[in-house]
Amino acid sequence: MTLLWQFANTRPRLFVYSANMEAMREGWTDDRMDDLVQRVDAGFAQVDARFTEAHEDLTALRDDNKELRRDMGDLASRQELHTAVQSLRSEMREGFNKVDERFESIDARFDQVIATFNRRFDTLILTLITAMIAAVITLIGS
Repeated sequence: MTLLWQFANTRPRLFVYSANMEAMREGWTDDRMDDLVQRVDAGFAQVDARFTEAHEDLTALRDDNKELRRDMGDLASRQELHTAVQSLRSEMREGFNKVDERFESIDARFDQVIATFNRRFDTLILTLITAMIAAVITLIGS
């Protein structure tokens, strides 16, 4: 009978404690998620800027290609045509190498953002597990 009486007396406290923990966890999660959203938006803004630069470079390469094609129409001999084609190929290689370098830096930044997300979620999970263990210990202690 005494054990039943103790169980009946501790139940309301458990409910209040659980509601308080839930409210604290939701507030913390919302604040952290807002911070995370802002950082993700900033990262995507940087990526958009990089893509804009890459698009401008490709547009410039296309314009150069059009000019070279116009110039090729004016060439008199086959040797001049061959030289112009070789020049065009080397310019295109340089342009594509620049684009490849930019995309590699974007990939590195994405990897950094993903690593940051992983670290933060690991910390969040560890905090939640710690809170759950503390709650169980508190329940056992009371």
